[in-house]
Amino acid sequence: MGQGSSKFYAVPVGEKKDGESHVYRNPNNTHKLLDNFEGETTVQGIFLRSCQKYPNNRCLGKQVVTGENSRHYVYKTYLEVRNVAEQLGSGIKNLNLIPNPVMYEGQELRMIGIFSKNREEWLLLDIANTLYGNTMIPLYDTLGLESIPYILEQTQLSTLFISSTSVETLLKVKECHALKFVVTFDELPQDKVQQFSDKGIKVFNYEEVLNAGKEKIHPLAEVHGNDIFTFSYTSGTTGMPKGVMLRHLNFVTVAGGVVYQGIQLYPTDVYLSYLPLPHVLERVVVTALLGFGCTICMYGGDVLKISVDIQLVKPTIFVSVPRLYRRLYNAIKEKAEKVEGYKKTLFEKGLASKMYYLQNGGHVQHKVWDNLVFKATKEAFGGRVRLMLSGSAPMSPEVVDFLKCVVCAPFLEGYGQTEGCGGSFISRADDPISGHVGGVFSNIEFKVVDVPQMNYFSTDKDEQGRPTPRGEICIRGNGLFAGYYKEPEKTKEMIDADGWMHSGDIGLIRPDGSLKIIDRVKNIFKLSQGEYIAPEKVEGVYLKVKGIAEVFVYGDSTKSFCVAIIVPEKPFVLDLANTLGIQGSFEELCANDKVNKHFFDEMVKKGKAEKLNGMENVKKIYIEPTSFIAHGLTSNTLKLMRHKAREHFLKQIEAMYQGSE
Repeated sequence: MGQGSSKFYAVPVGEKKDGESHVYRNPNNTHKLLDNFEGETTVQGIFLRSCQKYPNNRCLGKQVVTGENSRHYVYKTYLEVRNVAEQLGSGIKNLNLIPNPVMYEGQELRMIGIFSKNREEWLLLDIANTLYGNTMIPLYDTLGLESIPYILEQTQLSTLFISSTSVETLLKVKECHALKFVVTFDELPQDKVQQFSDKGIKVFNYEEVLNAGKEKIHPLAEVHGNDIFTFSYTSGTTGMPKGVMLRHLNFVTVAGGVVYQGIQLYPTDVYLSYLPLPHVLERVVVTALLGFGCTICMYGGDVLKISVDIQLVKPTIFVSVPRLYRRLYNAIKEKAEKVEGYKKTLFEKGLASKMYYLQNGGHVQHKVWDNLVFKATKEAFGGRVRLMLSGSAPMSPEVVDFLKCVVCAPFLEGYGQTEGCGGSFISRADDPISGHVGGVFSNIEFKVVDVPQMNYFSTDKDEQGRPTPRGEICIRGNGLFAGYYKEPEKTKEMIDADGWMHSGDIGLIRPDGSLKIIDRVKNIFKLSQGEYIAPEKVEGVYLKVKGIAEVFVYGDSTKSFCVAIIVPEKPFVLDLANTLGIQGSFEELCANDKVNKHFFDEMVKKGKAEKLNGMENVKKIYIEPTSFIAHGLTSNTLKLMRHKAREHFLKQIEAMYQGSE
């Protein structure tokens, strides 16, 4: 029985302890946490099960371009994918591309790296590693150039599979440590091959590895649930990224748990993979789909042409990030507002009618309005989408409800962290209420712990007097990572002695057991693109700008950029006013557009000089004449209390975000 059959998302188990809520579990797994996927305990087992059940189903689709405006997909079946993956895995063995496996905490890690966008070969290598017990180490551009040598040194990788777009980046790396081989998915010019050779790195072509594998196919490895399936390097808040070690068990139980969340996947489902596979959300989605015999189509490689890919693939499952969903929302609304006459009336009536049925029963389809009004918006997603999912950051309810109505499909909101294998909570397709992340997966349990300094308590109640515990979200169970590679102290900071992972997010448990994300404990936030920002790091850069005395950097997880409140030095502003030829009191000068522009330009310049990335640099600022200390926004050690600063400057923050996407 799936969770869709229960009106509760989660139920309390055991006794409540002081300072924390009850422990909550999925209603279907109150006695034992889920530890398998249809009896399988490894990703290898999931894939082999599908090969047996759906051998001739389309498994993997690759886009082939035959002309400037001509392209189509070619497919490999599950059996064909298995055969290629066996050749690839055997080729890695036959060429000895993992000459020095690493022993770590009693487990042999046979690590293989990859540095590439999503493509057919990415997933084939992933499956090959699964079949032969290797551990995948994905790299990606947004980690930053300085992170690559750090990861190469930490993992002592011998072999890295790369695409042509990653060649230049890798050649810029001065110290490649133990790297001996690169395997290129694309043909390399001879001068690039020579440059690698000058670094002591031998270049193989992908086809060479396949051919080497055909000479001798090796038996599959014996893999266990606690074996490390992959690393996922998270962008560091300060310093270098951390290597999150994720087990087969983590992926298996998240993938297996979807049915207990009321989600049905079928062998006929088709998925377009364009979100980065190095990120755990995309990886776990693909794992789940492979487990149900679905078809995975790789995008064409250009996110700006994703609409073309959608029309070619016509996906039935669509996963994206809030930023793209908001762009679609804005585009559809803008187009609708330009329509006049009876068409405008029809759109408004159709939307109002569907909103009514959505909020009074959770219905997202309507026989009349869907064909009469919303056919075009549905076709923009390919015409076959039956399920939308967002999971990297919270979304506003009005956007979610609007998209449910105009795309004519349920919209699921999820919540999870890399350390929790991407999926810990998800909403139900038939839930008429948006703005929460639904219920806990069957493989974990959760609780919230009091955060008294922010006035969040497990004894809190809502306006009706119903218990609505609030506090830091903590999870425990089979979804949790094995630890940060070679960083045991940081692992201990994340997971306590009782096995609870402290998320740093503040949650509210609604009466039906669903969870709503309402705040953040840790001084790090996520923008709508899913990018984490460490505000203290950014503030440290801006404090180097001449004339700035105090800075508060803020980011709304439903927005795509950061903003800042700055307190300037009064003498500097007065001197600046003379230079700019403007007059007024200090308070008036702080509100002057020319003064604002000066500080903003200097902050951008300093940000670039200090190598802040585009997401870290603020896009708007507000100049506050009064010190944060005078406003009572600092602690007794003069540290900024962010939750108080946010409340105090809420009006100014909202004004800076006004009209943003």
